[in-house]
Amino acid sequence: MTQNLNYYWQKRNEADQKSREYEKLQEDIANGLKHNQNKEKEEQQKKELARSSSNVGYLQAKLSESQKEVEYYKNLLTKPMHEIADVNGNFQETYHQQQTILGEWMVSQRAFKELAIQLGIEAGRTKEDIVAEGMANKEKVLNNQTEHGNDFNQNEWQLYYAPRIKAKQGIK
Repeated sequence: MTQNLNYYWQKRNEADQKSREYEKLQEDIANGLKHNQNKEKEEQQKKELARSSSNVGYLQAKLSESQKEVEYYKNLLTKPMHEIADVNGNFQETYHQQQTILGEWMVSQRAFKELAIQLGIEAGRTKEDIVAEGMANKEKVLNNQTEHGNDFNQNEWQLYYAPRIKAKQGIK
């Protein structure tokens, strides 16, 4: 009977051993699958990194290109307006409109100056007296001290343009 018990004990140990081997095999298979999955993930990450690196290179090239474009426009904006207009069609139209308005204003100013001289001569004054009086009236206009309502009511004029014009013309 002890022999029977030893036999069964041995068979049970063999079964346990096979069970442990089977579990180990299952564990090795699971680890192998995990390893393969990790390898796949690693390969995928390498590919993504390569794509990202090429994207970084592309983005750096675009950034460099954009920086050059910004520098170009900064330099362009330092040039005279007619040169900017020659380069940019949209700006050219605006520039020509502005030049037309300025031209119309200059014609109007010269016409009024001509009229003032003509009326002054008819009133018995000389051209030189009328021009001198006109120069004196410039200071009144710049200081918003006109007698007939020709003052500027805009703060921008008083704060920015009038001081610049006064400085350029030597008026205090």
